Formats: sequence, C-alpha cells, structure tokens
Amino acid sequence: MLAVVNADERDPAFPEVPTLKDLGYKDLPAGFYTLVAPKGLPALVFKKLETTFREVTYSSEFRKVLETLGIPFIFKDSNQLETELRNDYQLYRGLLMDFGIIK
Repeated sequence: MLAVVNADERDPAFPEVPTLKDLGYKDLPAGFYTLVAPKGLPALVFKKLETTFREVTYSSEFRKVLETLGIPFIFKDSNQLETELRNDYQLYRGLLMDFGIIK
C-alpha cells in the first residue's frame, strides 16, 4: 500500500502507511456515515437519540464490531457534524468551480 486516502489519521491496521496529508498532498475529507432526523423533531426526542447513539458508539460491543471490520469511528454531536458538513460543502463547491463544472 502506498498511501491512505480520505483519512485524517493513519489506519491503525497499517500504521506504517502514510496518509496523503503525511506525504504533503491535498486530500479530500475522510468519508463518513451520518444519521439525520426530520426537521422539527422535538428537542427531547432529538437529545435522546443523540445521547443513545453516543452511548452505542462508545460501547465495547460496537467497537469490537468496527475493529473486526477495520472501520474507524468517531462520534460527532450535531454541532460538530453541522460544522463538518458546512466545511465539506465549501470544499466540494470550490473543487467543482475549479473544474468548471459549476460557476
């Protein structure tokens, strides 16, 4: 393996393999999965969902499954996720403009 792409950190399964960032290249943000809820969801329901998913994310059972599959996982709360999505939007919008796909 030459490099790990779409990663903020080196892959724990291959710690000797650098990321593109380690090699001095610009890389796209790491891919991620996210859970969203409908707009207008009551605050108590939203908070319960967020708390429950945080607990599951950090449970040893869930971590074992992810480690077995070689999937890194970081829980991000709604504020962190919103910031990341806004930043990614600007990044990809800029790339599309640079390539002349959009104006």
